[in-house]
Amino acid sequence: MSDLKISIEDIILNTIIYSHSKGDFIFKDINTSVEKTEHICKDEIIGKSMNELFPRIKESGLFDVLLRVHESGVSEKHCSAFYENEDIAGWRNNWVSRLDNGDVLVIYDTLSKEKYIDRENMQNKWQLEEAQRLAHLGWWEWDKQRDTVFWSDEMFRIFGEKPQSFVPTFDILLSYFDEEGKLAIMETLKESSSKGEFHFLDRKIYRKDGTVRHLQCSGKKEFDTEGSLRSIMGTVLDISTQREAENKLESLGIIIENSINEVYIFDVKSLCFTYANKKAQKNIGYNLEELTHLTPIDIKPYYTRSQFMALLQPLIEGSKEYLVFETIHQRKDGSKYNVEVRIQCIENGSDK
Repeated sequence: MSDLKISIEDIILNTIIYSHSKGDFIFKDINTSVEKTEHICKDEIIGKSMNELFPRIKESGLFDVLLRVHESGVSEKHCSAFYENEDIAGWRNNWVSRLDNGDVLVIYDTLSKEKYIDRENMQNKWQLEEAQRLAHLGWWEWDKQRDTVFWSDEMFRIFGEKPQSFVPTFDILLSYFDEEGKLAIMETLKESSSKGEFHFLDRKIYRKDGTVRHLQCSGKKEFDTEGSLRSIMGTVLDISTQREAENKLESLGIIIENSINEVYIFDVKSLCFTYANKKAQKNIGYNLEELTHLTPIDIKPYYTRSQFMALLQPLIEGSKEYLVFETIHQRKDGSKYNVEVRIQCIENGSDK
């Protein structure tokens, strides 16, 4: 028997243990599940080689997987189909691992070809839908010749609708866009490009609940042999969250730039300034280009670099969110003025 730490009878799925000998694999043990699945008796198979019992096993690819796992010790999953004239016909998912003593353990389940394909299709469909849901990515297809439209579930959600709650049409699709959007879409359809690809970087839709969403749309037109439009397939990416964040940053930038307070941003490693608003440049007497070659030490005459870095340490370590202290700034012309400074970290890891 093998060095497997548990009995293979405790494994519900079909389980086989092989030993490697002279370039072949010998059946060392099988569990009851294998006996029932394959309609064989353990005593009839133990000690026999894989190639002896199944001369065409190498055609399935499983033999090569066993050999790789035996040599490398790296587990693999393998899907194989045995031929209909074999006693063990059917589709199998095999999980192959090497045991500590060098034996190879194979755990597998078996399905008919039809059930295997159905399960794979269902799994792939679920994975695709889940990925689309997480990414807020929907897709649609319009068959112009049949005048039929298909929307994915996420397409419905993006447009504020319950998945598959109605039969979509091209007119319904257009109804969510404003006049500018409708015209842009219709103009795209009139083009007769052989490539047939199109992109809308930022197009608004207006949902029934009154909310506005920003979409990034891409697609491809298919033409028949005569050059007439046959169908259109497209994707719709909801970029509303990204657009809202960009708008907030833009608004924040305007506020900072026009603030009555001096605002500086500098890199925590080099300490060089990367930004200064209008008020800071006016008070300190340096323009932004000049400031990018300076550090806070250059405008704080009573701090050495080591003293300033020690001051920043709580921010760098994260033990404090911000620092407030009084100091003196020195202008480009050498004059000095008193300031109250507030320093805090910003999201990109720099300090302000």
